[in-house]
Amino acid sequence: MWEAIDVLGAHRIGHGVRCTSDTALLNRLRADDIALEMCPTSNVQTGAVPSLAHHPATPLLAEGLLVTISTDTRTTSATTLQREFASLQQATGWTGQHEALAQENAARASFNHLSGQWG
Repeated sequence: MWEAIDVLGAHRIGHGVRCTSDTALLNRLRADDIALEMCPTSNVQTGAVPSLAHHPATPLLAEGLLVTISTDTRTTSATTLQREFASLQQATGWTGQHEALAQENAARASFNHLSGQWG
């Protein structure tokens, strides 16, 4: 992730579930408003996280990082965005507030991509 940020100038990081073990990286992601596009079902299927209950989206969102939720490849993971949110609700207690914040983050990340800065 460091290389994607420092060399490529990334404003969004796909998945990003491994960032939790690097405090300096978490601080950089937060300071630079870099979005983490997380795909919970895919992350479990690929073994990036052991289960939805252990997915880092909830704690990262609580820590102020720009977490977004996506479906990755819907045909491979056989999911939709609504199923992703429902799965997080069941496994980690996500609420409508979590979902709204993740959607707001997704919109901010999209506009950042278009304008080069947060609105």
